[in-house]
Amino acid sequence: MDGLTGTRLCSMEDIMAPRFKTNMYQVYEGDECRTALICFGRREGVSVFAVRDVLAEKVSATDLLYVYRDQGHPTPLDSWFGFFTKKDEQAARKFLTREAPGLLARLVRSRKWKDYGSERERIMSLVRFELTTSHDHPCIEVSSSIHSIEELSELIEATAAELSIDMRRNPRLPPISGVLFTNRSFRL
Repeated sequence: MDGLTGTRLCSMEDIMAPRFKTNMYQVYEGDECRTALICFGRREGVSVFAVRDVLAEKVSATDLLYVYRDQGHPTPLDSWFGFFTKKDEQAARKFLTREAPGLLARLVRSRKWKDYGSERERIMSLVRFELTTSHDHPCIEVSSSIHSIEELSELIEATAAELSIDMRRNPRLPPISGVLFTNRSFRL
């Protein structure tokens, strides 16, 4: 109960989000890239950021990649890390650090907004590896065009081992949309 208004505060069970009995991950093969979903049990929710940061550190250890970090918007739990090749760094930095057109330009779909959307699409096609966290679920979404499924699995397992986190692959985990957009419970 909230002491000021007398209303009941939401608990994790009240939120429309997937729940995980243990930590688990799954990797998926795509046409142009491999994706992974790294999921955390209720007690391990704080590990999301530790795993995200160590994964980012491991991937950016190569001097061939530039990483752009966008954290805490719209909530502190939301983040997006995009990795670009060094040759694309200047274009990515220029676009990602500029201000987007305002709400009115978006509502009326002005030329400025359309040009921004086209440029955003071009820049996002340059992303080689990305990590995303969200306030909507206790998971890290990973997308990579530079790793094979085996390499991505090894990277996730090595990161978890480095942090002393028990993280197992769950081959029965459905596709990402079948996990994130549900309120089901998942177990190994």
